[in-house]
Amino acid sequence: MSSRKFGRQGVTAVLASAEEDRVAQTFGLNSPTDRRVVEVPLDRIIPNPSQPRRHFDAEELEGLANSMREKGLVQPVGIKPLDDGRFQLVYGERRLRAAKMIGLEKILAVTLTGDDDELALLENVQRSDLDPFEEADAIERLRRKFDYSYAVLGRILGKSKSEISRALLLLKLPRVVRDEYHLHKPTKKQLWAIAEIEDVDAQIRMWDAAKTAIGGPALLPPLAPVKGNDGNNLAPTTQGAVRGENPDVALSALPKRLARRIQQAHEVLGALRLEPRRLWNSDLEMLIQMRDDLNAVIESASKS
Repeated sequence: MSSRKFGRQGVTAVLASAEEDRVAQTFGLNSPTDRRVVEVPLDRIIPNPSQPRRHFDAEELEGLANSMREKGLVQPVGIKPLDDGRFQLVYGERRLRAAKMIGLEKILAVTLTGDDDELALLENVQRSDLDPFEEADAIERLRRKFDYSYAVLGRILGKSKSEISRALLLLKLPRVVRDEYHLHKPTKKQLWAIAEIEDVDAQIRMWDAAKTAIGGPALLPPLAPVKGNDGNNLAPTTQGAVRGENPDVALSALPKRLARRIQQAHEVLGALRLEPRRLWNSDLEMLIQMRDDLNAVIESASKS
């Protein structure tokens, strides 16, 4: 979801509930007089310790810095005045970091009142560049602070109840998954599937398996050089793996056609697990038979 500016046409415009006034008052957004745009020296702005984002991609920051160098600052950062004459950053840390990278001395900023922690959370949780764990942390902090239900959180953030539920599901994952997330960049669906597993050891085993699948060609068998008629090495090829093939299929010991069908069935079952649907008795009987067949195949393979 794209970032929203604070103000009557911003955050409060999406509060389609009876709690709109209470939320707006908490965040100091009720009056335009609470906000003004100022130019502030960078050395007078201190970081927000409640910043939900923990990871800042170096390449993305470099790209933002280059854009600011060419086009200037498109959107001001948000700050809150402090008693000592300095300002605490509320939102816009990427912009602030990029401004420092290109040597700016001042930056345009919007002054805000209200709880700086919640202002930062509300702004940042709606950013499209948050990773799934940063998003989950921010939503959970809002939920705990105000004791919001999933439905109210959904209305505030413009998400469905199921989206809120799935986002918070990631908080059940073991620390190793979070620590290694940026090394492998799994999809949210992959993370949700692991989080739904109750046993922590099983979650870690599933994560290890997912990392192998995510790795793709980089984790395929070593490249074997192919000899030409003159004895010189030609372009290397993988040993039995097809470039561009789904990693699960490429690494399978089964014939590729069969491995692809198993992968397709896995994707269908995964989708049904994430979004359950009503099933007829015939569907249940078929799934039960599939389960029995799978157990038999797994048992047979473990003995071979």
